[in-house]
This record gives sequence, C-alpha cells and structure tokens, in this order.
Amino acid sequence: MTCEPGNNCFRNAFPLATLVLVDMRKANLLSTQGLTHAEMAGILTNCRGALAYARKMGFPIAFVRGAGDSRATNQSNEWIKGFEPQRLDAIFDRRGASCYSSPYFADGMRETGGAVVLAGFLGRGGCLSTGADALLAGNHITFLSDATKDDVSDRALNESAIGLLRAFTSFDIRVLSTGAWIRSVEEFPISIEEPVRRGDASSSRITR
Repeated sequence: MTCEPGNNCFRNAFPLATLVLVDMRKANLLSTQGLTHAEMAGILTNCRGALAYARKMGFPIAFVRGAGDSRATNQSNEWIKGFEPQRLDAIFDRRGASCYSSPYFADGMRETGGAVVLAGFLGRGGCLSTGADALLAGNHITFLSDATKDDVSDRALNESAIGLLRAFTSFDIRVLSTGAWIRSVEEFPISIEEPVRRGDASSSRITR
C-alpha cells in the first residue's frame, strides 16, 4: 500500500523495529553503483536475508522509493525480483536523500514504535541524512552495513561519523551486519500480540 493522508498504514503493526528497504528497483542493478558484481550480489543477498527474517518474525516492513516512481512504467523502475511489496507493507515516496523527506515516513515509524532498521540503495548521503533526521524524530535507527549502498557509505557508516551523531542525542544509533542484527534480536526473547489481519476472527499470541 502507498501511504497517503489519512491512510494509517501500520494500524495493526507490531510495536517493533520496522525494516526499511530503500529503492529496491531494477535501475540499481543496471548501474554499477561503483560496485563489483560480487559486491552487488552481496548487498542483495543480505537484503533478502533481512527481509526474510523480518517477514518470519512478523516485523513491519516499509519500502522507500524516489518520488514519482509510482508513475514510471519502464522496466528499470520496477521492483527487483523478490522485493515486491506485499499487501500489508507500506510504500513511501521520498523527495530527497533522507527517507524522512517523505512527509508520511516519520508518522509511519512513530506508529510502529520508533525503531528503524535500514538497508538498500540510499544514494549519495542518504545514510547520514536519514540518520540525522531519525534522531531529530526521536527514532532509534540501525544501519545494516553489509546490506546498504550509499555513495559515501564507507565514511557515513564509520564509527567517527556515527559517534558525531550520537553526541547530539540520547537516542540510539547502531551499525551492524545483517547477521549481527538478527543475532541481536534473537538474544532477547519477546512476547507480542499478533495483529488482527483482515478476515481473521481473532488474534493469537506469538512467544519466543
């Protein structure tokens, strides 16, 4: 679904971290992005791993794309196979480097509990600008370093840059590999109510 005014995209979502996948379009496969084939394959593999885990756990999932992509019809703007949004996923259109340049993104993250896990193709400066805006919005954010491509990501995701952001806020910002993020979630057993899906008579409890 695409978030629009008055559309409560995550009304029944879990109050857990939202996995946000940025610009998962075929155009990014056609461009070298400054990556070797193996590096590109690694990013996609890790994004798929994060997405599969998030779906398995029932985490909220959001897709962010460049504004105007919804009107594009050429093949390069189609979703990469395996990353097509599903019915309960949210789609946000950003107008700048930051995911928060979408006027509805911050509201969507707040509704799901204020924790964001970010991966995908953010474009030049997307990591730092999204990280700074997340902290201003009061969101906790985790970057999946091996599943994220930003033209300046090597510098944006290093400890000194992240430390600078941390110095201005009490909110958490982390940089983890996909595997380390999954392990960090599994280290803390959770007990949550499964959201009521359309057509379900009742909700059920999931306990780990």
